Amino acid sequence: MLSVSQLAKKYHISSKPALDNISFVLHPGRIYGLLGPNGAGKTTLMDIVAGFTPPTSGVVEYNGHALEGSASEKFRAKLGYLPEHPPLYPNFTPVEQLDFVCAAKGLSGDDKKREINRLLELCELESMSARLIKHLSKGFRQRLGIAQAMAANPQVILLDEPAAGLDVEQIVALRRLLVEQKNNRIIILSSHILQEIGALCDHVIIISEGKVAADRSMDEISKGTQTIVTFRGEHEPLVKRISALKGVEICNVKALASSEKQLTIETAVGSDLREKIIAAAGDVTLLEVRHSGRTLESIYMEAIK
Repeated sequence: MLSVSQLAKKYHISSKPALDNISFVLHPGRIYGLLGPNGAGKTTLMDIVAGFTPPTSGVVEYNGHALEGSASEKFRAKLGYLPEHPPLYPNFTPVEQLDFVCAAKGLSGDDKKREINRLLELCELESMSARLIKHLSKGFRQRLGIAQAMAANPQVILLDEPAAGLDVEQIVALRRLLVEQKNNRIIILSSHILQEIGALCDHVIIISEGKVAADRSMDEISKGTQTIVTFRGEHEPLVKRISALKGVEICNVKALASSEKQLTIETAVGSDLREKIIAAAGDVTLLEVRHSGRTLESIYMEAIK
């Protein structure tokens, strides 16, 4: 289990924090999607978990041990990390690059050779194994970055924009690979592409302005329903009445143009509460009541507002 507790990062005293007291818990056997707009703090969070950047405050724990000192070094031996720009030596071949990474992970002799061959096959790099990295396409360099993140059987894998530079066929192959590799591992995939997260991940964490704006399983997202209510009038009594309805899980309000306001009401699976919502309206003026299934896009857009 990997847990992040009250994690904060501030690069300059006078600046806005890159991360602002973030907390969540991750479990093995799942692929977690880390979503958020550019500048939300996704890469900073990945760098802190990987041990490349110290937090200003807060703690990261793995299996109950804070990642500090010797515990941090032991954790890194169990970690695979693909940053947004894979660290590759342009004058190495893929075999030489993987040899270097596997040696750094403590492998040697026949064990190292077997692991290099496994990684080349796993990421379909055999045909490029003897070519200099500087002559590889962006897609093959990305595959090599993924291969080195998989070296030595890591228990936690961090992937920052892993689909960057891949064509459609390679993206499908990446999805298949990650699903096959997730057993007994924690895989965290950072991306701004909703379709990739929705197609691959078991759980989604959305970060906005350095804070966790949503933390949901994909099952929760896909099985629930959403009702959007546009109205005029006092919102506090309306929110209180609707929040009390059975089946309502979340009720958020925001101001629109002029005097209009909008309620986003998320309800449990199978719940269509439009009639009860209309009855609970009281003296507010309802302009629209729209009901639909929840989608990752709707959750995301609501979370980052």
